[in-house]
Amino acid sequence: VLPALASGALIALLISSVALSAVKQHFEEDLTQALRQVLSDGGGLSDDALRAYVQEVLGIVVQLLPALFVLSTAAGALLNYGVVRLLWSRLGQQPPLPTIKLAQWRAPEVCVWVLIASGISSFVPLPGMQIVGLNVLLLVSLVYLVQGLGVIVFYLNRASVPPILRSLAYIFLVIQPLFL
Repeated sequence: VLPALASGALIALLISSVALSAVKQHFEEDLTQALRQVLSDGGGLSDDALRAYVQEVLGIVVQLLPALFVLSTAAGALLNYGVVRLLWSRLGQQPPLPTIKLAQWRAPEVCVWVLIASGISSFVPLPGMQIVGLNVLLLVSLVYLVQGLGVIVFYLNRASVPPILRSLAYIFLVIQPLFL
């Protein structure tokens, strides 16, 4: 509960303070510099076109900051969960954490309706509704990413794929899903 409260307070601070404008300015400078380097090799765009493109990308990223923050926090929490389980098993004890088998996990049924509603709201001509829809759509996409990984783990377990080939399958999935 405490990490969730701390994350919520940090999100509120970022949204309501000067920190968001500093992040926005830093991101804009980095993106402009990176695009200048990339586009300078091939003739590139004019400074006005580059500035317009950076502003458009920056606007989208800033709108998605709440979802991106939650996604990064969730990834960190899952990583910590895995490390703690690994350390407890190395100590030869049963960890006091619930055992979650990815191959048996299913997304709740309500996620389908949340996905549909957020997809529809991302097309509504109200800017606030679009931002909320896109953020929720990004978060629900994480749920379905985990669901897809669970399906892959299930079939790899069912086929009794050796760990080395399983690792290669995961690497190929990350690099290019068509390889898998």
